[in-house]
Amino acid sequence: MSGGVLYRGMDRAALDRAYSPSSTAHDMSGALREWTVRSEAARALLGRPRELRYGPAGRQVVDFFPAGRPGRGGKGAPLLVFLHGGYWIEGSRHDSAFLAPSFVPRGVAYAAVGYPLAPAAGLDEIVASCEQAVEFLHARARDLGVDADRVHLCGLSAGAHLAAMVATGRTAHRVRGLTAVSGVYDLRPVALSYVGEPLRLDAVSATRNSPLHRLRAGLPPLVTAYAEHDTGEFVRQSAEFAGAWQNAGNTGLLIEEAGTHHFDVVHRCGDPRSALGAAILEQIGDTS
Repeated sequence: MSGGVLYRGMDRAALDRAYSPSSTAHDMSGALREWTVRSEAARALLGRPRELRYGPAGRQVVDFFPAGRPGRGGKGAPLLVFLHGGYWIEGSRHDSAFLAPSFVPRGVAYAAVGYPLAPAAGLDEIVASCEQAVEFLHARARDLGVDADRVHLCGLSAGAHLAAMVATGRTAHRVRGLTAVSGVYDLRPVALSYVGEPLRLDAVSATRNSPLHRLRAGLPPLVTAYAEHDTGEFVRQSAEFAGAWQNAGNTGLLIEEAGTHHFDVVHRCGDPRSALGAAILEQIGDTS
């Protein structure tokens, strides 16, 4: 069966390539090193973040950078919550501070979320942990100098999937805006690829953990973006998700970031000259 057609005319080998971001990205290792270097530079510039534990598991910690100036009207600053990628099996909050210098000086607080990883944790547990982190930050908003009504999510790759799950689940009412970058939103084909094995995904759990199948009216505004050099499946999933979001009666925007690949497109989030960076700032709104 492994050699037969499994999904959209693709066999297992083709699916593995389609869901391998490195297959169309040049210098993946250099891009990953840049996340680390930029995150170290962010901590040097802004100071060490507050490490906030939101659960008992080892990785259930948020690195929080307070806004560089008070929020408007005494209500606190908007908060951008970042969920890292790594296909749910790797990645860290420690390498996720690189966007903080783009937002903190503008009066936007920044939180990089750590969460349990597979295979030690299943995807249901990972999603629940991210929901727990958002609930924690919302409950602590006043103490953190944050406006609880202006919590925005941003995620890359697997982090985009997790952010979308948070914004479409029981915590949707806590989310003011969502930015999903180069993510996967229907996990049924993912479950048939090499990615599904450490997650122990089957058809039922893949559907349950697919934000594409949880859409309804009344969800927060969405910015969906993908890299010019993402694989065809990442591009298709981004376009399909953005379209379905709008068809459900919600506000949605789809952006292709030219000249980028899967591992460097995220830096456009912090560049107000880019379509993606400008859309995020517009979504967050006035920070004066």
